[in-house]
Amino acid sequence: MHASIKQAVKRHYFWLPLLLGLVLLHSQHQLDSDEGVVLNAAWNIINGRTMYLDNFEFIAPLAPYLLAAWWRLSEVSFASAATLGLCLASLGALGTYQLGRLLGLERWRFLPPALFIASSSFWPLINHNAFNLTALIWALYFIGAAGRKNSYYLWGGLCSSAGCLFLQHKGLAAYFVLLSYLLLMTFCRRLHYKALIIFTLSSLAPIGLILLIWPPSLLYESLIVFPLGHYIETNAVSSALLVVSLALAVALSLPAFIERRGQKINIKLLLFLFGLVLSAASLPRADAAHLFQALFPFFVLTAVSLESITGRKSDRIIIALTLIAMVVVAVPRPLFNRSITNHFVGEIKKICPKNQGIYAGPFLPGLYFELRSLNQIPYSILITDQQSEAQFIDAADKLADKRPHCAVLNYAVVEKFAYNRDNPVDDFIEQNYRLAKTIGNVTIYISN
Repeated sequence: MHASIKQAVKRHYFWLPLLLGLVLLHSQHQLDSDEGVVLNAAWNIINGRTMYLDNFEFIAPLAPYLLAAWWRLSEVSFASAATLGLCLASLGALGTYQLGRLLGLERWRFLPPALFIASSSFWPLINHNAFNLTALIWALYFIGAAGRKNSYYLWGGLCSSAGCLFLQHKGLAAYFVLLSYLLLMTFCRRLHYKALIIFTLSSLAPIGLILLIWPPSLLYESLIVFPLGHYIETNAVSSALLVVSLALAVALSLPAFIERRGQKINIKLLLFLFGLVLSAASLPRADAAHLFQALFPFFVLTAVSLESITGRKSDRIIIALTLIAMVVVAVPRPLFNRSITNHFVGEIKKICPKNQGIYAGPFLPGLYFELRSLNQIPYSILITDQQSEAQFIDAADKLADKRPHCAVLNYAVVEKFAYNRDNPVDDFIEQNYRLAKTIGNVTIYISN
């Protein structure tokens, strides 16, 4: 027993610094707008509101409902939400490790999870994008590792379905890659049609269940029509980072296809195609956060490439330097990036009584959760050219009717969206509220 434990520790020692790095990279309690989308939606659910019916949302429902369920099992707090995010990120890192092992990685088996954790510093963990990523990693693993195990096709279908219910467009893109792969394998008679049926039914069943909760027309308008018509143009960024990153990822992955050990060329091609499609699905907003999430298949292929061209003597030095770099980069974050969220929220509480309501905008949805206050209007985000003119008019009318005591605004957050202050909501606030305090980029107004 002692020998087996010693062998296990020797084989998996790298997980300790990696997971420590993950915790340190995400140790800050920051008022992040992207995290706020899920936090506020889950906070509404905890308070008896139903997504799409009581509040307008254009994100898929699983992330907020999963967080709300987690809160009911633990406690309603940011720490609890962060714990869920860390658990799912750790599960995602483990999934990249398993993908590497699937391709026979030995000496470089640490690299895919190391790259995954390092890249996670670009995105918030309490977010539908991050939750979706973990689901897709495991969907890919189960299909790649299935072989004749029908249970793996079941789990692959469920994870694929979860990916769609976390984030509709990337989930659907990944689903069609996996479905196409299984169709091809079935057509080539390398796979029994039963596996295809299991995957299809297990992936469609959970999606079908949500149609029993919400009218299909409402889901279609909220999750398909609105993002296609409003999100893409507003959130478009330069594709230069996508082109450079993808070119580098492809170049580093190519030697993996020359490496013949263990073959599994079909799995390598599946990973390669998966990475390309997810990268293309990042085009609506191809910034570092969204793009690096799409590159995880290339992390695995890059590790296979490096293992095929490096020797054992150089491996130990490179592995040690990589793990040390992970910790060195991660450790200073809590020291030099101290969060001001608690102080900031405390200042707002002094001015804005909890029971008199607030409006947090244009893109501060997490503030409702931080203040434990419910939004007085059905829109957690109001960005010009993203939300329609009719929605701005409706929001202004509801603000006039509810008249929350405070309006907390941060226009710096929405500068990247070319936000236009000449709109019904900002006009109403300007005419009916007066400035009470300014904290950095945030201005607090109270009703006249």
